[in-house]
Amino acid sequence: MLHRNETGDSGPGNRDSLLASIEFGRSCRLEDSPTSSEAFREIRSGPLRRRRDLSLAFALLFEQLNNAVKRLTFHSTRSRVPIGVGSALIVGFVGLLLASSGVDTVSAAEEQPESFVTRLEPGANLIGWTDDTAPVQSIFDAVPEIRQVWVWDSSLRTWRFASPSVPARLWTLDALTPGMGLRVHLGGQHRVDWRRHRRPKLGTVPLNAGWNLVAWMGRSEAPLDLVARGMGRSLRGVARIPEHQTLYWQVGRQQSTDEQLRLQHGQAVWVNVERAVRWMQPTGILPEIIIAGSVSEQIERHIRTDMRQVVDFYYETFGLEADFSRFQVYIPTDIDALVDAWQQHSPNRLDPDDDRSFFSISWGSFGWASTDYMVVKAELWTSAATPRQGAASSSRGQNVAEHEYAHVLQFQLSGQSRMPGEPVSYAGYGLTDLYPPSWLMEGMALWIGYVRQMQNGREWADLHRTARSYALGGQPLAVTERSTDVNYAQGTAAAFQLANTPSDDGLFELFRSVGRTSFGSAHQLTTFTPWRTAFADVFGYSLKDFYSLYDREHEVGNEDLGVHTHKHAPPLITGSLDGSQSLHGQYVKVGIWPTAVLGIASWDWVEIGQEFELSAQSAETYNLRVEFTDPPCLAYLADGDLTRDRSQADEYTVPGVGIVHVMVPLRENPCSTAIHLQVESESGLALPGISAQLLERGSPLAEGVFGLTDEQGVAELHVWPRTSGDVDLVLSDLCGPLRVGFLHPDGRLEALEPMNSASSVAVFASSRDTLTVTVPDDWCSHVIEGELRGADGTGVADSHVAATGDGGKYASATTDSAGKFRLHIPEPSKYRVSAQIDGCTTYYGGDRPVGPYWQAESIAVGESGDEFVAIQLSEGMCELRLTGRLRNSDGTPGGGQRVRAFSSAGSASGTSAPDGFFSVLVPGDGGYGLSVWIDGCWIYLGDQGPTVDINQARRIEISGRDASGTEFLLPERPAAFCD
Repeated sequence: MLHRNETGDSGPGNRDSLLASIEFGRSCRLEDSPTSSEAFREIRSGPLRRRRDLSLAFALLFEQLNNAVKRLTFHSTRSRVPIGVGSALIVGFVGLLLASSGVDTVSAAEEQPESFVTRLEPGANLIGWTDDTAPVQSIFDAVPEIRQVWVWDSSLRTWRFASPSVPARLWTLDALTPGMGLRVHLGGQHRVDWRRHRRPKLGTVPLNAGWNLVAWMGRSEAPLDLVARGMGRSLRGVARIPEHQTLYWQVGRQQSTDEQLRLQHGQAVWVNVERAVRWMQPTGILPEIIIAGSVSEQIERHIRTDMRQVVDFYYETFGLEADFSRFQVYIPTDIDALVDAWQQHSPNRLDPDDDRSFFSISWGSFGWASTDYMVVKAELWTSAATPRQGAASSSRGQNVAEHEYAHVLQFQLSGQSRMPGEPVSYAGYGLTDLYPPSWLMEGMALWIGYVRQMQNGREWADLHRTARSYALGGQPLAVTERSTDVNYAQGTAAAFQLANTPSDDGLFELFRSVGRTSFGSAHQLTTFTPWRTAFADVFGYSLKDFYSLYDREHEVGNEDLGVHTHKHAPPLITGSLDGSQSLHGQYVKVGIWPTAVLGIASWDWVEIGQEFELSAQSAETYNLRVEFTDPPCLAYLADGDLTRDRSQADEYTVPGVGIVHVMVPLRENPCSTAIHLQVESESGLALPGISAQLLERGSPLAEGVFGLTDEQGVAELHVWPRTSGDVDLVLSDLCGPLRVGFLHPDGRLEALEPMNSASSVAVFASSRDTLTVTVPDDWCSHVIEGELRGADGTGVADSHVAATGDGGKYASATTDSAGKFRLHIPEPSKYRVSAQIDGCTTYYGGDRPVGPYWQAESIAVGESGDEFVAIQLSEGMCELRLTGRLRNSDGTPGGGQRVRAFSSAGSASGTSAPDGFFSVLVPGDGGYGLSVWIDGCWIYLGDQGPTVDINQARRIEISGRDASGTEFLLPERPAAFCD
């Protein structure tokens, strides 16, 4: 079972927008190797990033890189396996996932030692940096004999260095990061044995297209065939240089039996890939396992042993592990224990009641997974069905954990989960079809379970036939794609047809290919590959052709056979789609979306002319939303018709456990106007996969319109007639959206001249409905680093930090556990840096932090390099609170609203709880006004009640202590109140 983001179709939001739940080589030439003079020609001649002392830099560079090739051996990886069109196999979900297999489990790998020794020889050495991010000076402090450190920057294709014998202002290397490969020069005549802590801080190493010098943070004695398999089909070759001998493994060549074809933890290796890859190295480290509730010590040991078995199985079979640092494993005894543990350990916790409502949706399942956590019920280990101690069979808990682990792996391979400290990505937000549907995700997870059964003695052909039998006569696969019901049988049969041998890596390659990748000369632009495009690239079929092939092979027809259906109990919102005969056979997405910020949505794909049934929450208020697909268009039901304005939409509330029935009239797709954006780099390359969005000004309820540039760099946005709004491009995950144009109600698309004067991004209107945008090749390559510290000097973790520049330039990040942050800046300019500590906003003010925006000190980021800022809170800053209760006009709680406090001392905000209670952490003493943004306007707390006039806002004095007991009553109809 998996959870999918759902606030449109994908993207960030509350708990990463999990508002709806879903149930369960080419060979390379020898002269391309990093030891070849041809391969290093560009490296040697490339410019240094800051044009330091070139004579010193190149002298050191040539000294360390001119090693002759002593010996060559080759390593081969699997060739691509075509899709089989013969018999496919399926096993039902109950038979595979919930029942104990009764066969031997994969043995756990031996635990790795806590430390390891790196032997440094006089002269050049290649080593990997596996520890946490640290200043480069730390390596010189640890080993004073090290004279120089070099790092190959694969994004900029240049070397960066640091040396204690060179002034620090000339260094081009500032920090060492986990996964970085280092070339260090040891001075003197004696070797040095350097003992290092073995546990890496993370398991993911990003690779850019071409050669990368990276650390191996995985297990020691790792065979190269597993190492290669973990990188997938984009791998071209791997090389390392032990004891001045070059060993080069090239895809497609005969494998050598040389004993040196194994990697040791902490080594550095050269890796050559065709495209950007998220290399998830098998570290052997278990993720954080949280036992929620009380279980015996024996059961807890059993749980941890089973998780070890799961991790080892994925490594030994596929050369992969999910990055332990990016997800948590919860083992709850009951839902209350899960909520308590979630409140204590998760960074994405909400109000406990909201968490309980959210988890109750999935509690009927034995386990589920999302982008950053997985849950497996403790009862799978504590029940009588658990095998006896020492029995040669896997437990039910291990089977479910293995299945949910597959979903975590899918999320990480496709870039849906974030690295620690990585900001939320708004690139691609709101777009449909970015990620594979549930039949493919569940089918792959079950296919992996069959691979384990095959390893444990079952015949692959027998498993194939058994699995196929479950799917014969079932529904067409295209119907399965649209349904919120999960058809495990069809998904597994399709997975077997796509990967008809246990060694076929096509399913893994699909998830590597889909989602976020890099593009551009500096690899700075974030792109998206929709799953349908990735499907055709990986398997060589169009999805339509595969569906036809599958349906013929499995004699489809019965749409109910093998379907695991969501049977909803009241409260429900039901209805029918009433459309003309010409629309029958078309599907639209029908959903109920809560008006409260923290509510839970429900949706389904429905054929026009058919009925729908959507699960609702008692006493919750909803709008009914309809999404067309071709072209994409969003509408709300209002007075028997469709509208794009959500503020005008009908509201539905289900009393108790009742049922509300709605008739939805549908005519033609209302989005008839199209605008176009052409995006290219300054070097003339079309930029595909760039997210474009149109947002109406002034209304938070207005839904955005989203698009994605194609292979020619063109995005097409379809909008309602008479729509107006700002047009933005998301050019990078690391830098904020860039405003490039404005759409007028008459359909004319205007380039934003203020942006042209404030940015080196060039925008011009090439026609009435088309904008052409040219992006600098070095966009988002500058950095502001810094630290956020409390008044006592300790780092403030998990706080939002942002930099705002002229012309709308923007970047944001989250502080790490030590309060450090790293802001990637769009381009040189002046920026103000702000930090939010639990909603309390403070700005960098030079030698002290300040509350008001106008007192902030601008930081000039220029061509000279990166900048560093430190924000240390003053005594008493962001310590006092203003608390109260927000109520609707009828006295009911005003939950889920953002409440803002403002004064001459600064501003702060917080979200009201379901019972209306709010608590805002303010910058300091002062007279604070309160406001709420509702239906497109600010409503202020006045002395005589709510008001829209800020000058009539009531002031609440705070001096040295908290202010409590404030009652904020909202007007009866906020939208009308603001008119």
